Amino acid sequence: MNVVQQIIDAWSDRDWNTVVELFTPTGVLAIVPTRQRYQGHEAIRAHLDEVANGIESLSFDIRQLTGDGSIVTFERDDVFVYNGREARVPVCGVFEIGTDSNKLRVDRDRICFVMVYTRRDKRKE
Repeated sequence: MNVVQQIIDAWSDRDWNTVVELFTPTGVLAIVPTRQRYQGHEAIRAHLDEVANGIESLSFDIRQLTGDGSIVTFERDDVFVYNGREARVPVCGVFEIGTDSNKLRVDRDRICFVMVYTRRDKRKE
């Protein structure tokens, strides 16, 4: 699970180059509820360039991290400040790790957008 800790650290450090390099060349970052799928270093980097600009801070509050060989499941809260707004968003997902490369083949994140919109709407009241 060394690559899992490395990607957690890279996201928390906002080290986007390391995040990209921790994927295999054909690796996939999938944000399941939105059907967004970024395959390969170039596509993952382009996605990060688009969304990372407003991230002022980011950390993962890991609730559960369980691995069995090349499959690691997780439950976490993403805690971040984005364009001056604080948020805590529940995420569950799966990392698939390449057995020959110790890099991520797939990162499937299931983000609880209901919580995002509920919290956003409460701030308007």
